[in-house]
Amino acid sequence: MSVVPDAAPLAVGSTMMLSAVLRDGSGKRLEDRTITWTSSSSAVSVFPNGQIMAVGPGTAVVTASSEGRSASATITVSPVPVASLGLTGAPSDLNVGDSVRLNAAARDAKGGALANRQTTWESSDPNVATVSGGLVIARSPGTATISATSEGRRLRRRSG
Repeated sequence: MSVVPDAAPLAVGSTMMLSAVLRDGSGKRLEDRTITWTSSSSAVSVFPNGQIMAVGPGTAVVTASSEGRSASATITVSPVPVASLGLTGAPSDLNVGDSVRLNAAARDAKGGALANRQTTWESSDPNVATVSGGLVIARSPGTATISATSEGRRLRRRSG
């Protein structure tokens, strides 16, 4: 018995059809056999026809069983990737000592909000403006560009 494919990466929310191939001792394919599908993890849901759905990040072993035989496929589920970042509280002209809180919102390719995504912040000139956790503080006269990055997607805003 075998499961095709025997391994696959999926993003959360994706579906895929697995198939089980059952063969007799001489290698001849056996048709019209009842296949039972199970998943080792809640990261992947499996339906009676072999279709799987990626529910949450993680790894699951999906097993097909029939007539005392079984075979498995390892499915690795990754979060939906960040396609873009949106920024609220964009800084403009700040006076020395002023601060503004920026918030970066990660979005998927369809524009849907993605929760719990790590964002790193950077100032092009920490002597002019520093940023930590989205809090921008004007340190001295000049212009600095504040950048937010999440999963390789970067957004920049100028602060002066």
